[in-house]
Amino acid sequence: MKKYTLKTYEVRKRGESTFTDYKGKSMQTVASRLFGKSKAIQVRHTYSTTYIVEYLKEYNSFLILAEIRRVQ
Repeated sequence: MKKYTLKTYEVRKRGESTFTDYKGKSMQTVASRLFGKSKAIQVRHTYSTTYIVEYLKEYNSFLILAEIRRVQ
């Protein structure tokens, strides 16, 4: 996974309605704080949204764990 820092981004866990500010934290730190693990956590971009996902090897698919958005 790329090592980059969330400078102007907020993260919302799946199922939650509010975003949490993680400015200045690395993605590995955010993943370990939110989910207690970082081994299978990846960042995936779609056309309009960025997600923190976990790769499920047995299903060969991704489970969306959190959404990332830019702070305006």
